[in-house]
Amino acid sequence: MKKFKQIHHAPAFVLLFLSEGPSYGLDLQKKMTELIPNSKIDCAAIYRSLKSLENGSL
Repeated sequence: MKKFKQIHHAPAFVLLFLSEGPSYGLDLQKKMTELIPNSKIDCAAIYRSLKSLENGSL
């Protein structure tokens, strides 16, 4: 099983991509993979970022 390093800047990228319009977690992860090929972010990190942003805890 491949482990992913924690991406501390994931919330910033989530906000950047959401500024372009509404999107789902999987779509955000696909955009990040396309635009930043060396990113090692998984969907779980995207959804954690979305939840944290929604709760205002960031």
